[in-house]
Amino acid sequence: MSDTVVQSGCLFVGEGVTVKGNFSVPNIATVAGILEGDISAHQVNISETGFIKGSVRAEVVHVLGELHDSLVANKSLFIRSTGSVIGDVKYVEIEIEKNGVLQGQIEKINRVESEQAQPMEPFTPTPDEV
Repeated sequence: MSDTVVQSGCLFVGEGVTVKGNFSVPNIATVAGILEGDISAHQVNISETGFIKGSVRAEVVHVLGELHDSLVANKSLFIRSTGSVIGDVKYVEIEIEKNGVLQGQIEKINRVESEQAQPMEPFTPTPDEV
């Protein structure tokens, strides 16, 4: 346990883990397992093995896995080549890599950023997160 790094206000759902419920995360939420329910966070990262079935609301969203239901990205939405978003999507800025999937009702919105929002670094999964 002495090697464990603890970040305040973060959530990590590991590969092979399933959680159900509604989550409010002040900072970064990373899902490498399965999350069933609604989640709001400053940044949501869905790793290649990650799956969210529910509503996601965040400033920045990085999708390498799957998201089914609804998504609001108040700043940026990144769908990587392995990523799939199916459902109702609202975004300010979007980037989709070749082979990334976006399917459903899609709407570009004006930026609705909170006062505390800070610029986020691009999400690059570590070998432990993929």
